[in-house]
Amino acid sequence: MPRKKDGMLVEFYPRPTTGEDGKPLLYVRPAMKMTWSIRYLDEWCNKYRGMSKGELTRALEVLLNVGTILMKDGARIETSLGTFGVKLKLDGDYSDPDKIKGRNISFAGIDFIPSKRFLQEMDDQITHGYRKYVDPAKKETLTEDKDRLALITRFVKRHGYITIRSFAYHSGIKYNTARKWLREHSEGESPQLKAVRDGHMLQYKLREKKEKKV
Repeated sequence: MPRKKDGMLVEFYPRPTTGEDGKPLLYVRPAMKMTWSIRYLDEWCNKYRGMSKGELTRALEVLLNVGTILMKDGARIETSLGTFGVKLKLDGDYSDPDKIKGRNISFAGIDFIPSKRFLQEMDDQITHGYRKYVDPAKKETLTEDKDRLALITRFVKRHGYITIRSFAYHSGIKYNTARKWLREHSEGESPQLKAVRDGHMLQYKLREKKEKKV
């Protein structure tokens, strides 16, 4: 029977609980490790959705600013993606609300509930089902610098940059090892890579020979 060649690539990981056969029960998640930046989304919308350059970025910046202003009193905001609200936490365990002071409460993040439309749109996009991803990196761990640089060269040529997570995944090494290696090769007298920050994400690119580290 031929192997399925379309559909979302997925991976399986063990859960803490075991099944009747004594083996760990599994959970599934997408195998895709790529994270698309807002810059890429903006360029994509400009090319395929007729939006002007920077329009999506500006709109999201305004939403971020206006949304936080409207949410600062505890209200929620509703968008086509879903609703957003403030999450709070207590600094300890309490059973009597009269004993809780304002100083015992702190901001804990953003609560997001996806809209029915968002969920339906995503479900409609997954038209070819799912298929198991066989990771070639797990068969071989890249230990030599030349092999790792060759991997980065291929990846950057295709995607424009490589992230720590992508490098770790395709090199078959741990995340912390990948982060240390990328940092070491983007610093020093003759760095081979350069790190560019895009929001919270570090993107690594090849440094041209004539390009000196500032």
